Amino acid sequence: ADNPTFWDKTYKRQGEHGRRSYEWYGLGFEHLDESLSARLPKDHAVLVVGSGDSNLSADMAARGWQVTSVDFSEEVTSQMRARHPGLDFVTQDARKMTYEDGRFGSVLDKGLSDCIGTPAKRRAYFRELHRVVRTPGGTLVVVAQRPLSVRRDLGPGWLCEPRRELYGPLFVEDSPNRPPRPEPGTDGQVAYYFLACQSRVADMAAEEEDDADDESAEGDLDEGE
Repeated sequence: ADNPTFWDKTYKRQGEHGRRSYEWYGLGFEHLDESLSARLPKDHAVLVVGSGDSNLSADMAARGWQVTSVDFSEEVTSQMRARHPGLDFVTQDARKMTYEDGRFGSVLDKGLSDCIGTPAKRRAYFRELHRVVRTPGGTLVVVAQRPLSVRRDLGPGWLCEPRRELYGPLFVEDSPNRPPRPEPGTDGQVAYYFLACQSRVADMAAEEEDDADDESAEGDLDEGE
């Protein structure tokens, strides 16, 4: 659902049913700590995109990172500000933010790229992340179900490590009143992907023009590298 109104209603309804926080993919800070610590310098301002009602941002802040979290649902950012006074939870659409160029040293996306439907739209999204991160030398970390292709999905602004697999439960949803839940018997068996990249100087304007030309013809075919 590519619509903040949908998510406002969802977070409000789930909050009324007692939900306080939720970790998509069953991967919380304890699962990511070692990988994040090795790649996200604590002297960098870190932007967490699509933060939802995850405790990841608060856990990172408690360990010393300077974290700003954005989500396009005002309902959930309001809830998170109330739960974590003193932390920055901001209502913004990560595809089109108001931050100045190079505002952040690092960006962390856990699950948001999976919600963006076509390769052209994903490249536009990652261009926006490239804009707000320090270039060259800024850091991007993505945790996703989709095995993102650097060429097809991220575009030329990133130099990435080989992606790695992480394992967690498969999630299913059986009610709009509660979050997806682990499918029985799949705990630790489903692959998710961890991708770490450095920003580099690239002709982003030329890529944007190319995407505008071919977006209507581009299918949603995933491929790895």
